[in-house]
Amino acid sequence: MSHLEQLYCFYGNVSGARIARKHIGWYFNHFRFISQHTKNNINQTSAPSQQIMLVKAALDILIRECGKNNGNI
Repeated sequence: MSHLEQLYCFYGNVSGARIARKHIGWYFNHFRFISQHTKNNINQTSAPSQQIMLVKAALDILIRECGKNNGNI
């Protein structure tokens, strides 16, 4: 989360959220348990606080599913 917060601080809320979308996309690209719907929601928000909340929720899903599948993400 600190990386995203640094993007928001450096680029400002609007540009930071837009740039963060690319980074979040790179991070989540390989995780099959994060749905396209969730990814779309993250990409559509322009508010950093909302973006962080959605990323945290997606990571919670990933952690839960990873535990169910013996670490296979």
